[in-house]
Amino acid sequence: MEGPLQRLALLDPELAGEIRDLSSGGGVPAADADLAELVEAALQWISLEVSFGYAAARGWAGLLATGSGPLVDRYRTLVAAAAGEGPHLARLMAEHLPPVLTAPSGDLPDRFLRTVAVMRKKGAYTLKSPLEAVSRLLADGDPDSAAAFLDLLETVFSHEMPYGRSLHLAHDLPRSILAFAPAKRPWQIRALTRVAAVDIALADPFLQGLERGIRRLNRDGLHRFVQEGLAHHRTTPAARLAQRFFSLDSRLGLEALDRLRVSVTLPEVQSELTRYVRARTGFSLSIRALSEWPGFLRSSAGAPETGVSVFSDGQALYLPEEIDRFGDREQNRLLYKCLAKLESALYEFGAFDFDLERAADRYGIALPHEKAGPPGSDLARFLDAFPCPDLARDLFTVFEHGRLRLALAGCYPGLLRQVGPLLRDEVRRIWSDAVAACPMARLYAALALGLPQISGQAPDLERVISLFSKVMTPDAPVEAGALLVRETYGAMAEAKGFSPLPIPFGRRLGLDLPGDARESMDAPARNIKETLEKHGVKVYKADIRAHLARNAGRLDLEKIASLTPSASAIPDLAGVLAPWGVPTIPEGGDDDDAAFRHREWDFRLQDYLPDHVRVREHRLADAR
Repeated sequence: MEGPLQRLALLDPELAGEIRDLSSGGGVPAADADLAELVEAALQWISLEVSFGYAAARGWAGLLATGSGPLVDRYRTLVAAAAGEGPHLARLMAEHLPPVLTAPSGDLPDRFLRTVAVMRKKGAYTLKSPLEAVSRLLADGDPDSAAAFLDLLETVFSHEMPYGRSLHLAHDLPRSILAFAPAKRPWQIRALTRVAAVDIALADPFLQGLERGIRRLNRDGLHRFVQEGLAHHRTTPAARLAQRFFSLDSRLGLEALDRLRVSVTLPEVQSELTRYVRARTGFSLSIRALSEWPGFLRSSAGAPETGVSVFSDGQALYLPEEIDRFGDREQNRLLYKCLAKLESALYEFGAFDFDLERAADRYGIALPHEKAGPPGSDLARFLDAFPCPDLARDLFTVFEHGRLRLALAGCYPGLLRQVGPLLRDEVRRIWSDAVAACPMARLYAALALGLPQISGQAPDLERVISLFSKVMTPDAPVEAGALLVRETYGAMAEAKGFSPLPIPFGRRLGLDLPGDARESMDAPARNIKETLEKHGVKVYKADIRAHLARNAGRLDLEKIASLTPSASAIPDLAGVLAPWGVPTIPEGGDDDDAAFRHREWDFRLQDYLPDHVRVREHRLADAR
């Protein structure tokens, strides 16, 4: 390695390469003079303590990549000052100053330094875990919580306390605040700061109370709860009453929580929603928390783009663990119900039954080429064939939500009147004026929400709306959306500056579902289809998959004719399908008085399948 980093490379080639990469940042190499200054200081600091020197070199290099000379100068000055206090403090400052200095909050560095100074008076042992938590919050894009946490640390460690108490708080506070829900974390930390400022002995009870249920309060409810607790502290000679209030060990605390809580949690409504969804759809569906969906963290389909989201993977409905959107508990409970009712429409009206072969037969849509790798869903294969799959996906979502709106209007007009205002309010909340004016949003408003068309509508949008009205007949299948996408993609692609449309409650259709959710029904459906076709029976894979899903993975031989009447021409249908190991429901099985049905645990659903096991009574000839 040549240039200023050559001296560092003689000591550690890997570190030199890392410094080169970090300092170049966006691809522009750092100036030789800046690198030479970094190397000179790094070598001196490494001689003082190796881990400190390495950390300082990395931090300095990262700041060089920002191109801000003042940030680099401040970092160098602060780290050099910390080095004069000892290598332990110096390493902590070297590691945690860079994210603080580059945070969007301009006063965060001053808060950081002020807090470190306060905590050092208790001992440097108090710094490691708290500063790691600050860096973690900043890395997660949460500078508000980082600022609030620094204020909390300054408040807590300004109190006089013994060594053991300081050690406990230095360990417990970071762990606790990182466990707070991100959306509530900043103001929950500030509430804890308010409590700790009055009496440090109230900090632990407050944290216990948060775990037991105080975390369910919204911002206003938490503020009022803290007010009540501190009032008990002021009016009672001993602090014991306030401690029991905050930890929810007293009747007063529990009553205050119940009175002030407006949120509803998923377990409170889970059984009710499960019964509703199964009764309405005929599927053995589970109701689960969004965080349990395997793709929640990696897929935009599951991301909570509106704060309150719902998602389905074909086997379960995923809802928020808690809803506190409204200031009234019954309204939040109603929101849970409305989301479940909306999502049930996907199953009831066949949104998961998209079949490329049926789209080709009914609408003349060319089948896309098979790609290497695991097979994706038919819908994903169709949309991936377009130059911009995201645009095609948004178009399909608009048309499918429009189809579902028409289906609900015909079957459940009361339900549509209930959820319609909710969807329109959510659109007003999440769409800026610029988004609302874009062609895709105007199309969604007209077709999916049924809003009146805007005067002066662009000719292309008028054509799309007119085409939708012709294609989306009352019995139109999910594949009708594919026809509309094919016919309108070109016109919509001409609109420049496409960006994914925010969908109310994140209700995008899942394209690439987790393997277990799709393959558990998709693979046997494919095998059954191929087997039947070898016997001259025409059938669509999506229909078999839906049939299996409705019957908890079993094939009802009596009802197979509803899928394809020609199957009745096969003399031994059960024998033909036996090699694939798909359980069948024998003829007359549901009417057999000597049979008993029991539920069975399904490890894939993580739930019981109702009436899944059928036991027939048979008396042995030699039984006594």
